[in-house]
Amino acid sequence: MSSPAQSYPAAVLAGGEYAARIIGPADARSLVPAWRELALKAMEPNVFYEPDFVLAAEPAFAAPGRLQFLTINRGESLVFLLPFRTVGAGAMMIAEAFRHPYATTTAPLVAASDARQALHLWLSGGAAQIRVSGWRLQEMPQDGALWQAMMEATAATGAGLSILSEHRRALLAPREPDRTYLADALSSKARKELARQRRRLAEEGEPANLVLDGADAAGGFEAFLELEAKGWKGRAGTAMLMHEDAVRFGRQAIGALAGRGQVRIDQILVAGKPVAITVMLLGGGASWLWKVAYDEDFAKFSPAVQLISGMTGELAANRPGVRLDSCAIPDHPMIDRLWRERLDIADVAIGLPGRNAGFAAALALTRAEKAARDFARRLLRR
Repeated sequence: MSSPAQSYPAAVLAGGEYAARIIGPADARSLVPAWRELALKAMEPNVFYEPDFVLAAEPAFAAPGRLQFLTINRGESLVFLLPFRTVGAGAMMIAEAFRHPYATTTAPLVAASDARQALHLWLSGGAAQIRVSGWRLQEMPQDGALWQAMMEATAATGAGLSILSEHRRALLAPREPDRTYLADALSSKARKELARQRRRLAEEGEPANLVLDGADAAGGFEAFLELEAKGWKGRAGTAMLMHEDAVRFGRQAIGALAGRGQVRIDQILVAGKPVAITVMLLGGGASWLWKVAYDEDFAKFSPAVQLISGMTGELAANRPGVRLDSCAIPDHPMIDRLWRERLDIADVAIGLPGRNAGFAAALALTRAEKAARDFARRLLRR
């Protein structure tokens, strides 16, 4: 059962006065301007924890009354925000960072200027009063300043961090403009095959690349929904358009983010119709390749590879400092060939000081549940 929303007394730490509170979605909505400002200056950008995304996801993916937010303020400034749900009961209750099928990281939003104090309060004073034994965060990036700051905070507070699992996924992050990025990533044979497929695709109608952003991206998202539902996800029943809650969330989130210039949709059109579409989300100086769909009638031309390879060449050559998370599974057969960089990811559990017994039991249960889910997935794939 979720803990009731409550305010915590301010905790005085080095560098000023910091106050932690637990609030519900209604109160979180009143923080949207400050929340957006925090997202822009977060140590680890996370578009999935920006208000337009979380508040759209809450009615679709969180049971009524279950989603809560841990916020930390320095005076009037919001410096930390983490949406979460509690699971378990008593000494074994833990807080899980909010995650759903359409989010690929649970990195909290933490202002770089206040990271040491905010993380200390989270892992000792503030979080300890939620009456949970610890926290679980899935898909945490391990290569950034936030991860290092969390390691230092757990050591300083006596919290215990356990890595439940680790993997790597493709990342586009050239250190400087690189006009030969794609040529260096692909073999000569692979480049020739892509060129051959592009020529064959042109026989169906001259292909045209189209980039939609701003308000136009909302219309491009509708085309993505239809194309996704037409393919294997439609046959499997997992396409977003086939689930009322999911499509309502998607339209609301994309509409709001697009209005703020945080969505880019790339398409390849043949005879005026899209044969491949990508949906990219942007926030805090980072970006995420959130969704990909292609027309299976054109599969022999590899339209998704054509689209992403073209986008890769353009971004690598013309966007210094680009950092595009693939959001893909490990060892993805397509994107891993195109992008050379890798993002190290971990699922972690953090036990709070003085609650070791309850946390150890909850952690053992969490690991057993994960093993059971992994076993079930293996059976389904046979």
